Amino acid sequence: MILVRHSESAPRPDRHAHEWRLSRRGHRLAQRLAVDLAKLQPDAVFTSYEPKAVETGAAICRGLDLRMHQLKELGEHDRTNVPFLTANEFKRSVEHCLAHPDERSFGRETANEALGRFSLGIERVQEDRQSARPLVVTHGTVMSLYIARVSAVDPWRIWQDLTMPSYVDLQAIVPGEYPRVVRANEE
Repeated sequence: MILVRHSESAPRPDRHAHEWRLSRRGHRLAQRLAVDLAKLQPDAVFTSYEPKAVETGAAICRGLDLRMHQLKELGEHDRTNVPFLTANEFKRSVEHCLAHPDERSFGRETANEALGRFSLGIERVQEDRQSARPLVVTHGTVMSLYIARVSAVDPWRIWQDLTMPSYVDLQAIVPGEYPRVVRANEE
């Protein structure tokens, strides 16, 4: 399985982050990412319902001639009650959330609740008998939490390394070793 963080979004202070779409640059990066991902030979794309993940997934599907499936469980940590934050405020809030995974301090879910929901989504993807090499387009926080769980490394460090877009091939993870985060080719 390949986990992909969605491409660059276009933040809008008048909308919640789960409604944001990709920026123009984000669309270009998603198209380039499809070329990079071809070598891993994914055979299906799964995304959350959030527009930035759907648009990233659609670009990958067009580039690789794959079908896309959506699962609500693959959505980001629920922060629908959080107002627009500056980049620094957001970063501090995510860091606190990841450091205190059982505390509901940032959004409607704790980090562990989000991880539990996301893990159920991953199980649903793995149960899909039509896909031997699925690709999941998702979001930074839940992706970091999941990778941290399967690799036994710090989720905050992973979160900081993930760019929009980037990916981690879960088949290449060695428990206890830091996973390889691959960033989209920006050339």
